[in-house]
Amino acid sequence: MDPLDGIAAFARVVDSGSFSAAARRLKISKSAVSAHVHRLEGRLGVRLLNRTTRRLSVIDGIGIAVLPSWAVAQPLRTGTLHRVLEAWAPPASTIYAVYPDNRLMSMKVRAFVDHLARHVGRTPYWDAGL
Repeated sequence: MDPLDGIAAFARVVDSGSFSAAARRLKISKSAVSAHVHRLEGRLGVRLLNRTTRRLSVIDGIGIAVLPSWAVAQPLRTGTLHRVLEAWAPPASTIYAVYPDNRLMSMKVRAFVDHLARHVGRTPYWDAGL
């Protein structure tokens, strides 16, 4: 099972303000939406929503995001943010350096392409100690 399974249902519930409206938008039953959110909360080990018979609200300070490590390295180090799915990683992506094929390539372009070839694929400096 994908560890992020249930986030779509959670996002729809928050966006629409109710399980019923989320179920209509997702074209699944209300109980299925509730089950998705409940399983997600169980996997994360936190309650994401305050539920009453008349009201639904997101718990303050709780959120889930897939962010690049360079954008959140400092909050992770200070403990402001916490990883919740340690074993999960986003799908690998590829970087392409596209440049004109000629023998008069700019030295700056050549240096940049050489830098990419040497350093891409290694653990970036901002991930050290995370």
